[in-house]
Parts: sequence; C-alpha cells; structure tokens
Amino acid sequence: MLPKKEHDPQEDDPVKGEVIRRVRESVLTTVRDEYRRARKLRAGSCHVVWKRAKEILLREHGIDWKTPQEMNLHTRFD
Repeated sequence: MLPKKEHDPQEDDPVKGEVIRRVRESVLTTVRDEYRRARKLRAGSCHVVWKRAKEILLREHGIDWKTPQEMNLHTRFD
C-alpha cells in the first residue's frame, strides 16, 4: 500500500483552496499550451506548474502555498 501524499492544509480552506485550485488550473493550461506550441512534452512539467503557481499565489494573493514536492520530501514526482 502506498503512503498517503500530504498536501498543504490551506487547500482545505474554502476560500484559499478555491484560489489555489483556480491558479493551478490556469497555470496548467498555460504550460500545456506552451508545450503544445513547442511540439514537445516534458517529463517533470509538474514542477514547472507548481513553481509558477507558487509564485503567482504569493505575489497576487499573498498565499504562501507549499507544493506537493515541499509537502512530500521523500517522494519523487515526474
């Protein structure tokens, strides 16, 4: 059985959680479009999405969100 992955508790907040979800979805769409235009998919694109989302959340919303990588230090993401 795989261990449960941890997530930032702020994601459970009704207001902050919705902001985090919207920003992550928006960034994911942007990254997918960029990769589609470049005609290549990259392994590890989740790290690009998380980094951009983290920056936007802090700069535009004052939310210091912890990425899945930060919350699960002993887990490898690709």
